[in-house]
Amino acid sequence: MSFIDDYIKELKEDCPRLKDYNITPDNYNSFLQMSQEDPLCGDLNPIKGYYHVAEKNSDGSYTFTLTACGKTKDMMQKQRIQKNLDTRFATDGYTKATFDDFRLDTESRRKALDYAKKFVLEYSKDNYMDGLYIHGKYGSGKTYLLSAIANELAIKGVKTTIVFFPDLCRELKRTMFKDDSEEIINDLKNVDVLVIDDFGAENLTAYIRDDVLGPILNYRWSMSKPFFIASNLSNQEIVEHLSHTKEDAYNNTVDNVKAIRIYERIKNSTIECEFKN
Repeated sequence: MSFIDDYIKELKEDCPRLKDYNITPDNYNSFLQMSQEDPLCGDLNPIKGYYHVAEKNSDGSYTFTLTACGKTKDMMQKQRIQKNLDTRFATDGYTKATFDDFRLDTESRRKALDYAKKFVLEYSKDNYMDGLYIHGKYGSGKTYLLSAIANELAIKGVKTTIVFFPDLCRELKRTMFKDDSEEIINDLKNVDVLVIDDFGAENLTAYIRDDVLGPILNYRWSMSKPFFIASNLSNQEIVEHLSHTKEDAYNNTVDNVKAIRIYERIKNSTIECEFKN
């Protein structure tokens, strides 16, 4: 056995990802380079941030293709999230959620994850799909799953906005009836996918119900633009919540008509899912 044959044997033993390749004296230099490259963090590779992958051609020859290393892929994903995910009314914590880390200890969580993955895979502007209305107690995973959906959509290139609803309400009350307020509302109407977190925890006013939430959800329903909602409120509790604004309490009145209209938009645009701790 020649020195090169010995070296090829050694190369395969030292680099398991090369063991299935037909390394010969003619091509071993290329495989040697591959064996020295790090596919996880390619900072020290000959081409920083990338490594070579071998593909066998029909004639038995090999084509070596540059592929992003794990670290580069992570960086590229973060860049796509930053480009496509609007988090003006959310925190950076929302951008770290992934499907892989979502806990699957109940049937409802498993079904919700299955649908979430299906939505990310199949949704497009030309293929409308209902969103999810996820409700349950604090810590049940509602926010995490919707955050993961937003991130996966952003990676896919879908323009997505995620809002922590109480923060959005505070900002809109501060800029009430100003151009800034109208711009925000129009953005939420028109973004490809809207994700609303902690709906029902806001200090509800007639302005938020009648001039913000109602018009946004009605427009998105009429234009087949999906939205997702996480809330502590069950579907049955939505009408009760929306029927009692601060003004209603002051005037000792209840406005069921406007509340039911919003409820119907949510019911007809989302799939209800309850998460239990």
